[in-house]
Amino acid sequence: MSEQLIERAPAPSHESPAPVWALRRRLGGAAAIGVCLLVLLIGLALLGLLWFAPRQSEVFAINLPPSLAGGHWFGTDATGGDVLALLLGGLGVTLLVGASASLVALTLGLMWGVLASYAAGAVGAAMTRFVEALVAMPLLFFSIGFLLVVRSGDPLANLLFLGLAVGVSESLVLARLAHGRAASLLRRPFVDAARAAGASPGQIIARHLAPNLIGPMLRGVTLAAPAIVLSESLLSFIGLGAAAPIASLGRLIADGAAQMQSTPWALIAPASALFVLLLALRFLSDVGAHSERRTRIAGPPASTDIK
Repeated sequence: MSEQLIERAPAPSHESPAPVWALRRRLGGAAAIGVCLLVLLIGLALLGLLWFAPRQSEVFAINLPPSLAGGHWFGTDATGGDVLALLLGGLGVTLLVGASASLVALTLGLMWGVLASYAAGAVGAAMTRFVEALVAMPLLFFSIGFLLVVRSGDPLANLLFLGLAVGVSESLVLARLAHGRAASLLRRPFVDAARAAGASPGQIIARHLAPNLIGPMLRGVTLAAPAIVLSESLLSFIGLGAAAPIASLGRLIADGAAQMQSTPWALIAPASALFVLLLALRFLSDVGAHSERRTRIAGPPASTDIK
């Protein structure tokens, strides 16, 4: 009997690269920068919640310029508020509203897209045409009208309605994405096998469609995150969000623009924070594109050669 030699792949090295380079290799350069910036901003927002929260409601001398010696690193505004404390609080509010709006958009988009693709015939076509008609409309005006109707005196309720309005608007694009992916999955052999085995529509959706849509939908949310934050900031800028001391960055920018002549730092600080946040989310959106490239170029795993 001839001797068989099995060529094995070399054992992987246990030496892990430096964390930054590992993150860069795993996500891509721009996405790694986006992750680092986003983690930094989240850390600053938590710092504002834990350390600077009492200073957000305190009143100091008005129009103090930025100074390290005076204790007001970013100065004070025209109402005597500490700009740094308000900035960190507004950053936390923007991140919270953006995260809640993303969750609403992901949930509604996934549900609508899956149901529209599974409902064959006139019902599915009507659901698809309804979403396409809404996408073609200026949804910002619908959000403004909704917020004007439901606006109340409770700042927390206004933030909740703001996240809901932005999430519903952005869910339409995700619904189209989920519909296209789900329609493709419904033509796969494993769905036919599940139907032949007697699986109910709910079981097919829960066990076969939804798990296979989570990855593409998360990438879609990542791509839509800058638009979500920008829409929230714009609506807050025109006065449809909560006011200080729990105002978001958009509201702080509006307040800073009103006192631009006397305290320009009250505008520069929140505008710069919003710019860095949008830049981080834009870089982070490269995660989806990078994973798509890796999926396209990755071939089947190499088989073991036996000689």
